[in-house]
Amino acid sequence: MSQSRSTGKPFEISKWAVREAYQRVRANKGAAGVDGVSIAEFESDLKNNLYKVWNRMSSGTYFPPPVRAVEIPKAGGGVRVLGVPTVADRVAQTVVAVELEKRVEPMFHPDSYRYRPKRSALDAVAACRRRCWKTEWVLDLDIRKFFDTVDHDLNPFIRGWAAYYRTVVSSKVFQSLDAHAWRLTYKWASHTHPKKPKKWIVGRYYGSFNPARRDKWVFGDRVSGAYLLKFAWTPIVRHRLVKDVSSPDDPALARYWADRRRKKAPPLGKPRLRLLQAQQARCPVCGDLLLHADHEPQSPQEWEQWLMVVRKAVDRQFISDAAVGDSPAGDRLNHLLVHRYCLPRHHAQQTELRKHCTVSEPLGLA
Repeated sequence: MSQSRSTGKPFEISKWAVREAYQRVRANKGAAGVDGVSIAEFESDLKNNLYKVWNRMSSGTYFPPPVRAVEIPKAGGGVRVLGVPTVADRVAQTVVAVELEKRVEPMFHPDSYRYRPKRSALDAVAACRRRCWKTEWVLDLDIRKFFDTVDHDLNPFIRGWAAYYRTVVSSKVFQSLDAHAWRLTYKWASHTHPKKPKKWIVGRYYGSFNPARRDKWVFGDRVSGAYLLKFAWTPIVRHRLVKDVSSPDDPALARYWADRRRKKAPPLGKPRLRLLQAQQARCPVCGDLLLHADHEPQSPQEWEQWLMVVRKAVDRQFISDAAVGDSPAGDRLNHLLVHRYCLPRHHAQQTELRKHCTVSEPLGLA
């Protein structure tokens, strides 16, 4: 609504716009608000009621009344509280919505379909159908209660998806997905804090959360330390063609396939990969393999499950960092990956070693 004093009012609002707004409210029906006035009762003195709305809005003295709280039972238990405005307030809201819609509608993203005029979920389905013929991947991202699920839901998906597609020249796709995720997270942060400037939002939610990366645009939580992974952090591995008609079921080629799997390192992060390589993927206590992967996961979902199991094992110390080479002189300790069930045996060996080790006194000069 534009400010103008041509009609003697601070805000120029036509009475026709107010009447049109009422027609929309009437078509949508709805219950009475806190004043108990229904649409039928409002319409019994329609001219006077609409004049009150117009006069207060155009004068800049309109203040919305409280909404009536209505509890709606949820299917899974509990209730959802809905606010029901008065009929007059719904008319005023519609007047504002129609005017704002003219200005903000051109600013929406073309792939935004919800709560927009002449758009519906069917339009979104049609757009997805057209794109299915162009691309073979879909990214489903829901950022509701983002930090409650960022490490338990979305990050495993990113790890699994990136691990599966890292062999198909996917660096540009990974960068595009990261850019799209950044736009979504920034939109969420801006919507959550509508009165905060861009500098505040960036300082609150973006930073160098990953100590292994020189990336200050990582989306995360400074309190808990949780952060959203990026697809581009998964290194690209070039696919190597299989020799001739080599079959993984041929016993004579067991070593060939074992070497092939060994050269294609799993996406476990540089620190763990360095330890695995230095230890030849074996536990220093028992000598057995730390990870068993006879067959590489064959889908993003399988990669997601496999990586979740490995990370859970690391977190719970089924495979853990254990200090070895105890040094009373304060030398730097080496850290090795050790099976959890080997830890008691390892600690017993260290204890026994300390009992038999004595510090030699320096020899005096005769």
